[in-house]
Amino acid sequence: MAAPTITVALDPPVPSRAAIRWAVREAARRRADLRVAMPGDHGRDDAGTAAKIAASADAELLVVAGPASDVDELVMRAYCPVVIVPDQLPGERRPRPGRPRDPRPVVVAAGPATEPEVIAFAFVEAAERRASLLAVRTWSEPLIGLSQVLSDRVDRWDDSDGQNREDLSQQLSIYRLAYPDVAVEQLVVNTPCADRLAELAQRARLLVLGRPARGALLNGLAASPAITLARRVPCPVVIVPPPGQVRSGWWPRRRVGLADLRG
Repeated sequence: MAAPTITVALDPPVPSRAAIRWAVREAARRRADLRVAMPGDHGRDDAGTAAKIAASADAELLVVAGPASDVDELVMRAYCPVVIVPDQLPGERRPRPGRPRDPRPVVVAAGPATEPEVIAFAFVEAAERRASLLAVRTWSEPLIGLSQVLSDRVDRWDDSDGQNREDLSQQLSIYRLAYPDVAVEQLVVNTPCADRLAELAQRARLLVLGRPARGALLNGLAASPAITLARRVPCPVVIVPPPGQVRSGWWPRRRVGLADLRG
């Protein structure tokens, strides 16, 4: 069986030392081949982006330095998970027998429509890194906010918060059974998604997100949390695509609601 391949795509204008270092360590940890792509040699930005996307077709991971100029396109169109690595990368403690665990968790955004592949990816990464997992669900319903403390609003707020907590527990249950050694913490908060994830990622080893479902048209109106975080990479950010053929277009790939449009 051929070894998996990790591709690191370099753009000369973007500092790439941290991305190369991260990719080398990851290839060693996964026992994968490491391939370095220099799409900038194609001369045009769109050609360079197309070359990166093509390089992702047979890769296990596509690693890029962040924020890459074409990160939006890579997030939406790559065939494999995309890892955006910040220029300043804190040292990572390698797990060894008898050594205490690195306290920084793997953080995963677990929304109601998050694909199972995203949750599974996060659990695998936490297990292999001997890290804890922080599963985050944010919700925001302006019509039941607590700006005015009224009895009916408090009751509706409590109901919505409780339902989100129960849904998240069910979403994670099968993976808890599959990975009993992974310590899991759940966080459900009524706050904008991108802001809270950016704050948590400052103290995370890895942030795992699903590919946005809203399409180019809605992304143009309001960037998804995944796009927002890929642009400002507080820690290594992984964008996991849904299963099946890559689909990128103006329209959402599933029905979206108001919650999808809130950052």
